[in-house]
Formats: sequence, C-alpha cells, structure tokens
Amino acid sequence: MYKPLSILYDARITGQDGIGRCTEFLLKAMDNLLQESHGRLYALSRSSKKSLPARTDLISDSTKSYTKSELTFFTEALKQAGEAQALICMDYRVPLSEFNIPVIAVIHDVFRLTDPSLCYSDNQFIECYGVERLQDMIGATQALDGRLRESGFELNFRNEASHHERYYTTALTWATHRADYIVTCSKAVAADIGKLFPQKRKIAVVPWGLDHLARDLGERPGNIHHPFILYVGQNRPHKNFPAVVEAFASARKVQPNLSLVCVGRNFENRNTLSPLFNQHRVSDSVHLLGAVNDPVLCKLYHDAAALVHLSTQEGFGLTPHEALYVGGQAIVSDIPVLHENLDGVAEFVDPSDIDAVARKINIGATLFENYLKSAAINRTMFQTV
Repeated sequence: MYKPLSILYDARITGQDGIGRCTEFLLKAMDNLLQESHGRLYALSRSSKKSLPARTDLISDSTKSYTKSELTFFTEALKQAGEAQALICMDYRVPLSEFNIPVIAVIHDVFRLTDPSLCYSDNQFIECYGVERLQDMIGATQALDGRLRESGFELNFRNEASHHERYYTTALTWATHRADYIVTCSKAVAADIGKLFPQKRKIAVVPWGLDHLARDLGERPGNIHHPFILYVGQNRPHKNFPAVVEAFASARKVQPNLSLVCVGRNFENRNTLSPLFNQHRVSDSVHLLGAVNDPVLCKLYHDAAALVHLSTQEGFGLTPHEALYVGGQAIVSDIPVLHENLDGVAEFVDPSDIDAVARKINIGATLFENYLKSAAINRTMFQTV
C-alpha cells in the first residue's frame, strides 16, 4: 500500500538573494507537491509560523549559524518530525550524527573552496558576527573535523587560512561525505564537486526554476525614474559590485541622466558605501532600496534599461534569470556557469573590461529610451484616432 511521503526540510537559510531566496521558493514548491500527494512537510526554521506556507509544520530552532548546535539540532528536529522519511539540507550544513533516513544536500556553490580569498577573514567575521560566534565556529569546525577523522579523512589547511575558510572546507567536505545524495543547480558546480570530491558519485543537476515569480508587476518607487540600471544581490567580493559602480560612472559620461538602483539586504545603509560612490562621483544618482517585495522587484526588473550582473563566481545566477523571465534585459559576466542557461538571451561581457560594460549599458539605455518614446507615440496616436 502506498504511504504518503513525509519530509523534514532545513529552511533556516533565509534572505532575498542566493541560496536564501532559493530556500524560500523550494519550500513553497515542496509544500504544494506534498499536499497534492497527501504528504507532510516539516520545516526546520528560525522564523515564525506565519512566514511559512500555511500547511507546513514548523519545527522552531533558536540556534545560531556557524555553530555546533546548529548541526546537532537536526537530531531534535528529527524527533519532532518522527514520521519523516527523508531530510533535505540546504547548502553545506548537514547533521553530525547518523540518521536512518536518506540525507539530501542541496549545494548551491563551492567557489569558496576554489577561491578561498572569498571566505571571511577573522576580522571580517568578527565584524559581522562577533568574537563569541567566532569561538562557536571554531568549536563547530573541531566537531566536524572529528567526524571526518573517524571516517578516514584528514584535511590539510593553508597556514594562513582564516577560521571561516577552515569551517567552510570542513563543513563542505563532511556534507559531501555524509549526504546520501547531492543536488546542485548547474553543471559547473557539479563539475567542481566532482573534481574536489571524486569519491562522490550521486550528483543530480537541477537548475532553479522561475515559477516562484507570478510576473505581477507592483509599483515602482516614486523616486525612481527612467533611465536606470539595476543591481540586485549582495555586496560580497565575488559579486563585483565596485565594477558595477565604476561602469555606471563611465556610462554617465555619455548619458548623464542615468541612475543606478540597488536592491538587497546590503543596500540599506548608505554610510558604508559612500566612499565608493564618492570616489566615482555618483552619490547623487544612486538609489539604495534595501530588500523589496517580489511585485516591486519584478517591476524594477521590467522597467530597468538593464540588470547589470558582473559576478566573478556564481553557483547559478538567479537574478538575471528572473529579470529576463519578467521581460527585462540583463548584462552579465562572461563566465561558464551563466552560459548554461542564458546563451542567446543575455548580453555577455568581460567583467574586468569596464569600458565594454559601460558601452553595453549605454546601448541598453538608448534602446530602452527609444522603446519608451515609441510606446508613448503609439499611445498618443491611439488616443487621437
């Protein structure tokens, strides 16, 4: 007799970009799927019940990220979800202990292993999370290292490695060893996992979908006017945001009425970014919106002359896919992972060639401005007929 599937899902990674955004939308999709098959979904979350799909069962967690307790809490969560038949872990955080159900790790990217300079330095980590959390992370690393040694693994670190690099390397190695299955979002990431962990064979490539966006366009903030380019994401080194600002400043020499709109959790405090904006003399033409809801985001994607996405490393590149899905334009880095799904629909450019990026921006802004003029003329003609 068929038994409805019951799943425990780690929904603790949140945010409006990257794996956090994918965590949220995959949760909703799984909730719909399991309800259709009369299954049950348990969500391990630090958020309140109201932030989850109405039919999802909440398992509340108060542990902090980068701690041993974050990894050991899986045991308590499994007790609360007693009927769960599988555990889905987002990114590289998987249980320290052994379970009698399959563990599926959804790994979004591994580029901090291929380029360790993208990990936090100790000072950067302390600035973000504090000294106490750094000590907690060291404890988590030691626990993970102990489990790896029990399994016959011994990691060798660079002498200058930060504690975050040590944690990330140890946690990701344990995840690939401990997980029964690995799901990743691009062939590029799957290839990297295969090179770094050749013993892992069960890797499925499933690109992120776009059905989470309803294409419902909200209202554009009143202070945002045409023409503008858009940046959506974090301000982390691999996102290459300074290059976006530099190319924007160069493009304004041709189109001085152009503005830059920035969306994401790192774009709520202007003080930290003022030196960069002042350096390029664009402070008055940059709008920082912080996090916005999906209808507003879709409207910005749709109305921008282009989304500019100059990352040097990506696991998938969700934002240009979203922009194109709602009818916008995207200028993206010429890197292999973005070619997998964006060939023929996005404008590719060398992210280190600022002049080339600026030219792409100017072309995009001019084409969009011509489109707006044409649409206005057509509306006027229609109204006078």
